[in-house]
Amino acid sequence: MIDYRYLNAFLAVAETKNFTRAGVLLGIAQSAVSRQVRLLEESLGKQLLIRSPKKVILTSDGEELMNEAQRFDGWIQDSFEMRPKKIRIGTMPGVLENWLLERLSTISLTNVSHLDISSAKQLEIEKGLVTGKLDLGFVPRKLENELISSRCLFRESFSLISSKEINPREIHRYTWIYGESGGYLAKISKKRPTKTIRVDSISALLKLVESGLGIAVLADHMISNKYRLKRRSLPRLSGEVYLAQLNYQKQPDYLKAFVAGLISRF
Repeated sequence: MIDYRYLNAFLAVAETKNFTRAGVLLGIAQSAVSRQVRLLEESLGKQLLIRSPKKVILTSDGEELMNEAQRFDGWIQDSFEMRPKKIRIGTMPGVLENWLLERLSTISLTNVSHLDISSAKQLEIEKGLVTGKLDLGFVPRKLENELISSRCLFRESFSLISSKEINPREIHRYTWIYGESGGYLAKISKKRPTKTIRVDSISALLKLVESGLGIAVLADHMISNKYRLKRRSLPRLSGEVYLAQLNYQKQPDYLKAFVAGLISRF
């Protein structure tokens, strides 16, 4: 099997007719270009170039390989250009319903062919990123390793919500309604309730609280004004939402533009 680096080095020399200029074009030393071309010739068992101190001449085999390689290189580039520009996003339900959907309506999706958004739990999002099944993930903690990097999008403030006024010192007497982040109620009460309701949908959670079935703690950006709720700010609670993504050496232009649109206000 031919090493594509060797073929690329040969093409650079064939086009520039000079090993030094080919090295500049490729960003590597002239000696490395010469070695890669030599290894290509050895692997093919053919002499591709006639070398002299001042000039490089293609042999007939070199001419034939250059023509075929240029067609192949063009086919590769065209394939990447024609390939659908798909972005796969994993996000927590609250961020999806109360932040991401609004942001998507303000940015351009001209260069994106497919947008695949999945609502998932934090660990599922992290696994999706590590296994390459997701390009972007919205998570409540900073992720940094050799595969993933993240940046803080915004800080969250929280409120205790209910359908009527309640005694904040006796919240254990009420039914607790919670989603994935059910630990916030436990952080403000040492006593546990006798009844709980767990629901994945933020809109369903808000409707349950509005109907008087229980109380909940949510990030303020998740609480819609269309619901008739009593709100009590919880300054002791805070959180952060991070945008995590794969560590590309060179991020695709369409993905780079999409991320820039998402974070333009931050």
